[in-house]
Amino acid sequence: MELVQVPDSQLDGDIAVIRTQIESLRHRRSLLANTLLSNRKIQQRLKLKHAKATATSSSLPTITLALQQTEDQTEDQASINASNLYRTCSGITAFRVKDPDPNSLDSGHVLGVRIDVFSTTDRRFITPYYLLLNYRPETGSSALQIHKHTIPTFVPLPKLAVKYLPHRDSTGSTSQERVQNLPALVRALRRELVSYHKRLAAWEVLRTDLKTNKALDPAGTEFEIELSDTSIARLKVDAKGNIENAVVRSRSDAKYDELPDNAGKRQRGLERAILGAGGRIEGLADRLKDHTAS
Repeated sequence: MELVQVPDSQLDGDIAVIRTQIESLRHRRSLLANTLLSNRKIQQRLKLKHAKATATSSSLPTITLALQQTEDQTEDQASINASNLYRTCSGITAFRVKDPDPNSLDSGHVLGVRIDVFSTTDRRFITPYYLLLNYRPETGSSALQIHKHTIPTFVPLPKLAVKYLPHRDSTGSTSQERVQNLPALVRALRRELVSYHKRLAAWEVLRTDLKTNKALDPAGTEFEIELSDTSIARLKVDAKGNIENAVVRSRSDAKYDELPDNAGKRQRGLERAILGAGGRIEGLADRLKDHTAS
């Protein structure tokens, strides 16, 4: 029999496909097993057979193993459900932690705040944000100050801290006129983070519908879209997902050999279509399609 030499690139591709199929089948087997073992009727049957096997001193290792797997899975799922429920309903958790730095203020005592945000795009909770606070004993006040945090730079944390936490004046003393309001600070901070992720989620949907767009700033408030007629639209979105302003101009790049007569001019009709229906970013693709069809 004549041997046929297959190129290495083709073999690598076939191996990658087979590995992907194996991984998919493993995932499906695990999903089906978990679904069956989570069924209450099946759990009752397994427990009944396990009880009979124990009474007759007969060994049923397969049933025992399945029953143990069911119990472990039920406990894990109950813990996950409780955690998800708390993170969904509350979204804010306070805790105490100690700074390991031997030279830290207040003997390293730190108040931590964890902020949870759910991503509708990924269908999961994203990595939590943390805000760590302490107070300076030398000031003689129990007013909290920001110690460390993982909040993105585009979120106005310093502005919120000035609004809700006592701050030092030009002489270095802590202002007594402003009352500390930590709950209001954390709620305002979470509101900013949730709004940011909602804008990103809406823009991901828009990215899928319009194919060509990009964000102009990391905060997700300014975007640029290339429309089907090669026009360029620049949008400014507020924290609530409303399009505040839109400027649409016909393309005037030199890379296009044949430029339209209105190259570089504003497209008022498209701007009105973008800002229509309340100016929500979620329905932008449909509004553009309706405008093109008309």
